[in-house]
Amino acid sequence: TQDTADMLERLDDEYQQLRHALEQRCPLLDLSAIKTTRESSIEYYHGKITDESTTLSCIKTNPGYDTLTSPVVDVGDGMVVPNFDYRYLNSDLPYGLVVTRGV
Repeated sequence: TQDTADMLERLDDEYQQLRHALEQRCPLLDLSAIKTTRESSIEYYHGKITDESTTLSCIKTNPGYDTLTSPVVDVGDGMVVPNFDYRYLNSDLPYGLVVTRGV
């Protein structure tokens, strides 16, 4: 969604600000490998993304994401709830994104 892309871009902005501040404090430090989500996607999926104009369009037009699904549990009557035992939710978030955000 656009909200998700906006959040990713805000995180990217923070990473880039931190990157530039560190490079200013330590002129010999090269952090040019730290790219935005959009830049990383374009580089990694070179030639496969059909619309590289925005973060959201990179995600939506990336065929690498076509088969991804959300981790859910069927609770009956056509209803589903998030599967909180799924690795992305119980490992990647608390030990990845949350830690990175805290930095």
